[in-house]
Amino acid sequence: MENNVSARQYVDNAAFVAQLGSGVLSLLAPKCNENILDLGCGDGALSEKIASSGANVLAVDYNQDMVNKALERGLTAEVCDAEKPAYENRFDAVFSNAALHWMTDYSSVIKGVHKALKAGGRFVAEFGEHDNLMNIRHVLKQIHDESDLFGEYREPCFNPTLAFYKAALEKAGFKVIQIERFERPTPLGEGAIEWFKMYTSGLIKDFDQKTLDLYINRTMERLRKNHVFEGDSWTADFVRLRFYALRA
Repeated sequence: MENNVSARQYVDNAAFVAQLGSGVLSLLAPKCNENILDLGCGDGALSEKIASSGANVLAVDYNQDMVNKALERGLTAEVCDAEKPAYENRFDAVFSNAALHWMTDYSSVIKGVHKALKAGGRFVAEFGEHDNLMNIRHVLKQIHDESDLFGEYREPCFNPTLAFYKAALEKAGFKVIQIERFERPTPLGEGAIEWFKMYTSGLIKDFDQKTLDLYINRTMERLRKNHVFEGDSWTADFVRLRFYALRA
């Protein structure tokens, strides 16, 4: 798992992530005095909403900068590698929004969540499904395949099918109560280019400025041809998985 995004980048260019989290937050339905882990909390925007219910929230993220932002909100927060969790039989619920797709060792994450939950505890999350941002990913692969300058293409995130992830949850000992796939096209607005840099951070991290500019220009040109990016308007083809599972 790798996350080089600063909290400022996130707040300025990806605030919509938390703003679109109301559906999965409603599914969580936090209750007063529950102990809840927010896994991959980002800047803590949704952790704060969970805490407003009276629940005791521990907000964790791999990125220290994000944790600092969560602490500034008055939350209990700490750095945690979700692929190597250290919690056991501690939480009534584990919540995660728009984070599980960054955790490539999905099996370790699911096992860690199962271990962290009390018996009968719930795992409620939403993240990118197999077809998430497929138009953009297809263009990225083309750009890499056409030039050695940008290196070998690697998928930016882990994006499983519904069937794959449901099976992984069940294998780890969860009873899947609800799981759904849905499309959510999202206008990115003025921060589209900066959002793109965050999304592709693992691919572009070693580029010098000249290579980065060329990479972005080629990608934008191709996306315009595909009508994903037109003028200053960019609609990202988000496809999400949302689920509610109980520790058996």
